[in-house]
Amino acid sequence: MKKIKKLLCLMLVLALACTFFVACDSKGNTSGGSDTQAASSDEKGDGTITFYIIRHGEQLFNATNQIAGWVDSPLTEKGIAQAQNLGKGLKAEGITFDAAYCSTSERSVDTTDLVLEAAGQSDLNVEHCKGLKELYYGDIEGKYIDTLSEIMDSDPYETDDPDGWKAYGGETWAETGERAKAVLEQAIKDNDGKGGNILISTHGMTIVALCKALTPDSDLYKDFRAAGGHGLSNCSVTIIEYKDGQYTLKDINDKSFREAGENL
Repeated sequence: MKKIKKLLCLMLVLALACTFFVACDSKGNTSGGSDTQAASSDEKGDGTITFYIIRHGEQLFNATNQIAGWVDSPLTEKGIAQAQNLGKGLKAEGITFDAAYCSTSERSVDTTDLVLEAAGQSDLNVEHCKGLKELYYGDIEGKYIDTLSEIMDSDPYETDDPDGWKAYGGETWAETGERAKAVLEQAIKDNDGKGGNILISTHGMTIVALCKALTPDSDLYKDFRAAGGHGLSNCSVTIIEYKDGQYTLKDINDKSFREAGENL
């Protein structure tokens, strides 16, 4: 009888052990989504940070063809759908974020919330940063672009122009890029060497200025500019990796995540 009891106890212990190992992966992550997060947020396992830098969804001034820098306007219905589709596309690819930083502008804040909700990460803390605001255009903010033909003909979007928009009371490209760069540097400090994926939600011109500040010699950046690129698509993704003090531009103006979400 004692042998039978010992055998039953042994079988119970083995059963409990099997249950534990089925519920956890090799890193101790419980099943139900966090194993995907571990794989996608720190695939390299060497402290590499991957910044997913997104532009906000379509906002009212995009639709009405007005200059929108620090002047804000709400997302359109199309812009809301774009943000939701981007979140769905990121989730479908198994991409999760360890941290998130966004511009203080309403269109960026709302885009961030919509993306994270659709991606299943609505509980992720988001740092709101003035350094991620759009390039400041000065006196011409809010004006209709078709009334600014003389200004536009002078090509103020040329990022090599050291004066940028100073003539109109606005910023230079360098000023915009440096303040945005400071946010990424803070994100790196906050990350403390853990690596993983960080969401940066900002604006089109700010992303271009940031690429120029961080990766000016990148062939991707040069090709984008040579093709006349300065405007990025709404809810596009630009990817920059950081490792050992070096930034590498991996992609720019990638619309595939948003487009994937449209088909889900």
